[in-house]
Amino acid sequence: MLIVDDDADQRQILTTALEPQYIVSSAADGLDGYVMACAEAPDVIVLDIMMPVVDGWTMLRKLRVNPATRTAGIVVVTALDIEEGERQELSRLHVAAVLRKPLDLGDVASAIARVCSSSRA
Repeated sequence: MLIVDDDADQRQILTTALEPQYIVSSAADGLDGYVMACAEAPDVIVLDIMMPVVDGWTMLRKLRVNPATRTAGIVVVTALDIEEGERQELSRLHVAAVLRKPLDLGDVASAIARVCSSSRA
């Protein structure tokens, strides 16, 4: 699993919560996240939208055209209000879940479990 979020506290909270069940790595921006995703080919990526260097939208689009990352389950996390057109774009890009910050760890765990179970089906 890869967590890509520029908020160091958020990365640490998610890593601590998820490590008992998953192998977790993390990146602080979309560029490093994309490089790590290509190298590691994680099953699940938890992806923030607002980030420096490369934002989550750009990273998401790049992930979906790269054969090494095309099938990764994506859980988007954001503090932004997602407009209807953006929701349609997220659906088109096969985003498994969109979660609003501040995050509820139970919601994150449930979304990741759904991604993992659907990838095994």
